[in-house]
Amino acid sequence: QCCCPSLQLQSIAISDPTVARLERWRVKPGQYVNPTDSLGLLRTSAGKELRLYPPNGGRIVRLLVSDGSAVKLGDAVCELEPCEHSIVMKDLCAECGQNLRTENGAPGERRQSALATVAMVHCIPELHVSQGRAECLAAEDEDLLLKQRKLVLLVDLDQTVIHTTTQNVPPKLAKVHHFQLKPPVWYHTRVRPGVEEFLARISSLYELHIISFGNRPYAHKIASLIDPEKRYFSHRILSRDECYNPLTKTANLKSLFPRGDHMIVIIDDRDEVWDSMPSLIHVKPYQFFEGTEDINCPPGSAVPASKADPMDLVEKAMEHQHPQPEKQQEQQPQDPNQPIEWPDNDSGLFPTSLPPEKSKAYQIATGLGAEVQADVQLGSKVAQDSRTTHLVAAKSGTSKFHRARKAQSESPDGCSIVNPEWLWTCYYEWRRCPEADFPVVADVDYLGLRRDSRQRRDSEVKRYKSDRKRRRQESLV
Repeated sequence: QCCCPSLQLQSIAISDPTVARLERWRVKPGQYVNPTDSLGLLRTSAGKELRLYPPNGGRIVRLLVSDGSAVKLGDAVCELEPCEHSIVMKDLCAECGQNLRTENGAPGERRQSALATVAMVHCIPELHVSQGRAECLAAEDEDLLLKQRKLVLLVDLDQTVIHTTTQNVPPKLAKVHHFQLKPPVWYHTRVRPGVEEFLARISSLYELHIISFGNRPYAHKIASLIDPEKRYFSHRILSRDECYNPLTKTANLKSLFPRGDHMIVIIDDRDEVWDSMPSLIHVKPYQFFEGTEDINCPPGSAVPASKADPMDLVEKAMEHQHPQPEKQQEQQPQDPNQPIEWPDNDSGLFPTSLPPEKSKAYQIATGLGAEVQADVQLGSKVAQDSRTTHLVAAKSGTSKFHRARKAQSESPDGCSIVNPEWLWTCYYEWRRCPEADFPVVADVDYLGLRRDSRQRRDSEVKRYKSDRKRRRQESLV
């Protein structure tokens, strides 16, 4: 049963004054018709045979006269429920069969409005349904997921679960897949270590979907590498060809999940394409091939990557997202390793050109539960719950650094001093990492190290644009 509202019934009447009898019907109640379908045969007083056509597409509700009945001008002969075109495929109504596209028009240019505006199926963007039908289908999907005790997991591909390059690589690299989508370009892909085991374990808790900025052939090819038997993703693959916006992935969520994103968890190596949604688990970018970042990212949005790190860190983070009612009933003590309720501070970490709350470091710290302070709060006159516990310093030698170092020497429970990598590592690993592993070393400019990374990124963006232009030219040859 669909919750779509029905339109007002429309009466079809005799409009020709010469018609004397309805010879016979050619339709039945409940049948869908379009304006080119003949509803029945009419007979004039002179014996001429005519055909009765509906003014528009819809469903026959009731026949008001029987075969052979005498009729005259103005008599209503049947009732029609106009079609709301709530299911449309390539501008053809799936219910009444009417072609909605304007003559010689492009796809999507319709001569008649339709309720079908929501593209719910990942790999069939031409299929649209109405908002009402979409919500009904989404409610059924949600009920099924709840019965299976599952959530939805959206999985990015490039630098999240795989790394791909189009540069020349040795042909016998271990565990590297080589393929072509369109000659002469070759793709070389390495699957991130631990992905196969990760998908096998996490599929019992999540319904898995792929969402990638790679084009459709690329996304489906990668899916066949990480899920050759289609046990995990099936047809649930959304590529760049189906994305509404080439710069953000959030634009498609309303269509894919019409009832909201409350059951969605996301893993991606880039948070800017998700507008930093709270359900995003930001994965440390995976890089196997030196000198190649995300080949499908929007220019200017690549981030420095790292070598392989265990996928079990991601899985542990996802366990916090998945509901465990039987555990929630128990009063669990607060995990002391969780990075929450830490007053935090900054020493040379925030860009001077931005307000602190606009910086990525500030957003990460507060997202982990920290309270960012404007200055170091130390000493016996400061309340215990207001004292600074951590100083995240990009360099040594500042006044804040020396004050924190003094407090550290006076008390073993004084302020911990860590470099910025501690904050990023806590963020990626979803745990409070040992502060001793991230000391602030004298004469090391941690911001300078990140500036070098940005310079390498800018160089990579230029190379990406050049390669993209070359591939486009090769595809035209």
